[in-house]
Amino acid sequence: MKFCFLNGWRTAVCCLTVVIPRWVDGASLRVEIVPRYKGAALVFDKPALTNAAAQQFSVTRLDFLLSDFALRRVGGGWMETTNWQAWMSLGQNRAEAVVGKLEAGDYDRIRFQVGLKPALNHSDPALYPPGHPLNPNLNGLHWGWAGGYIFLAMEGLWRDERQQWRGYSFHLGNDPQLMSVEIPVSMKLDGDKCLSLTMDVDGLFPRKFGEENASTHSRPGDELAPSLCAAVERRLERGQSEVTTQLCQQDSRTDRNHTKRRPIRTDSLFPRDFPGLICRWIIR
Repeated sequence: MKFCFLNGWRTAVCCLTVVIPRWVDGASLRVEIVPRYKGAALVFDKPALTNAAAQQFSVTRLDFLLSDFALRRVGGGWMETTNWQAWMSLGQNRAEAVVGKLEAGDYDRIRFQVGLKPALNHSDPALYPPGHPLNPNLNGLHWGWAGGYIFLAMEGLWRDERQQWRGYSFHLGNDPQLMSVEIPVSMKLDGDKCLSLTMDVDGLFPRKFGEENASTHSRPGDELAPSLCAAVERRLERGQSEVTTQLCQQDSRTDRNHTKRRPIRTDSLFPRDFPGLICRWIIR
């Protein structure tokens, strides 16, 4: 924005250039994860799913912690966030997280962790206030007296050969189970955007449920936990990604974490007689 003023009978001309940024603190990226099973939207709390052994099962919980979000610029070089964490609970319609204060530019990859690095994983949970993603009363993902966080929790029911319903519980945690995900995208970040990622959970369940594979709590020597971690990474990396300027699917619901940023209105920054005020100040 440029104002030029002729100083009356004097010959001097005053020119003032005011640069107004599009966003005060950078663009924000709303990241949404959409779970699917066999190509369709994953339905929670209903025994409507079947596996390769024709067993019926349900998913009642799919919660996880995300951290260390980063974007790779076209041409190389990563832009990494600092102190960013998010808690998602897909069965409770908490499937979004906002990454703010991002630089404008063209990006071709994203990267994030499912879980927390050791220093954060073993931090004091009492440090996090209500509403913080790492507050254990909010996310229900802390091991308690054992220390550390559960990085991903997936729970539900399955029906055995006697038609009895049994529970399964996959709790992935502890430092060796930290999962790293890197996904190719094509994104021009020139304002607030939504990045929608699909997570096909097909490969997270055994071909046939049994006593030996219906539970893990990531204890040392447990072979099921690392295999599930590898499956989570693959399913996120192989899912579809879509970048839009439209609202994410979850935006129609109440956002319990973040307030959407709004563009700056220049008429609210300067009074109507701003050019006159500048001229009077210069004449003095």
